[in-house]
Amino acid sequence: MKNNFIENINDEKYFYSLIEDLKNSKVGFYSVGLYPASLAYNCAMHGKFNNILLAPREDRDLLGAFSNDVLSDMDNETIEKIKRMGHYS
Repeated sequence: MKNNFIENINDEKYFYSLIEDLKNSKVGFYSVGLYPASLAYNCAMHGKFNNILLAPREDRDLLGAFSNDVLSDMDNETIEKIKRMGHYS
């Protein structure tokens, strides 16, 4: 299985920063289906922080659980926030 979430795991400063952020995070999902994606959307819409960490499997799209019709009705700012939840920076 390939790690798509942590980009610079060998960088010590990056690693400890990630651990600190993980301690402050609330929920993490590895395989993103409709239920976790819906939770992420609600969190992104109502929360100030990215307190959900999303890590879709290598062959899955982060927002793939939503149909194109549903995605077209979503707020672009919220979609971008969800995408940021899928990467640690």
